[in-house]
Amino acid sequence: MDQRFGQAFQTTALWGSPQAPLLAAPGSTSLPLYVSVTNLGPEELYSVVMRFQASYPLTPIKGVPNNITLRLPALPVGSTVALVGYFNISPSIQPGVYNQTLNVDYILGNETYSQTLNVGVPILGQPKIQLAGFSYNPLRVYPGYPYAELTTVLVNTGTATASSVSVELNMSYPVYPLYNGSESQIVGYIPVGTPVTLNFILGVYNTSSAVNTTLTLIVKYNQGQTQRFSIPFIEYPKATLSIVGVTTPTVRVGDGADYVTLTVKNTGGVPAQFLTFTLLPSDVFQVSVPSSENPLLAVSAVNVSVGTLMPGQEANITYIIQVNSNIKHGVYPLSL
Repeated sequence: MDQRFGQAFQTTALWGSPQAPLLAAPGSTSLPLYVSVTNLGPEELYSVVMRFQASYPLTPIKGVPNNITLRLPALPVGSTVALVGYFNISPSIQPGVYNQTLNVDYILGNETYSQTLNVGVPILGQPKIQLAGFSYNPLRVYPGYPYAELTTVLVNTGTATASSVSVELNMSYPVYPLYNGSESQIVGYIPVGTPVTLNFILGVYNTSSAVNTTLTLIVKYNQGQTQRFSIPFIEYPKATLSIVGVTTPTVRVGDGADYVTLTVKNTGGVPAQFLTFTLLPSDVFQVSVPSSENPLLAVSAVNVSVGTLMPGQEANITYIIQVNSNIKHGVYPLSL
């Protein structure tokens, strides 16, 4: 309460509105400041002009003057009026209550009076951005995958809305930005307790073996605060299958039942599990299935299951093939 010249006023400042108050924090931007003024009497005032003069650490948003002015023909005893403006808060201050100035000019009787009131503006909140979780799509990235998607979830566990939030993902080999700008995103605001999901498309260089690295998620907010989070990027070793031997009799054009045995080796670093090899039919080769046999046998003739092939282990798979009688003599591929 401020009382001078026998006339008393009560001032209150809060961020947001009485119905939906906010906690402001150092570095908050574009927040509404609600300043209420109550005439405590003892006199009714006339031709009232109120000017809220913002000063450090408050600055008005772009295009708005420093002063908020309210003109009233009268201000009865007990009545309350409000001044509202939008302000940015300096990021270099500590949380606290900062005094601002409110000038009140009015007429009482035949005299004009001017009073200067102090308004305590609370800046008590503090946002805190945390990395709540992350995941990759696909869940496992293997050498040779051209790209992957990283999904991150940020949450504000502080006491005030985080403003001017921007996020950048720093990458290192074998990960790179898939296109210009794909490593950065503008979020704007993150209210307290509200999760925000961000997706990043990653390019992945083709590596001959698994390469692991660490990505850094950099979150900037409130005009100067920065949080860094480390996110592991793991390439899982993969099984690599190679044909290391082919055993076959002399194959002639038009043959109807030639046995071909292929020796397959796992040259990778991890087991190849649930292995099934399928012979792909072509204009040259077809699986040979006697016409008198059950047609379902063709399925087993085309597909050969091996199970698990450990690193360095070999397995033989055999197909009975027939050769097109209308082709020329030559060397033709057999595809699996």
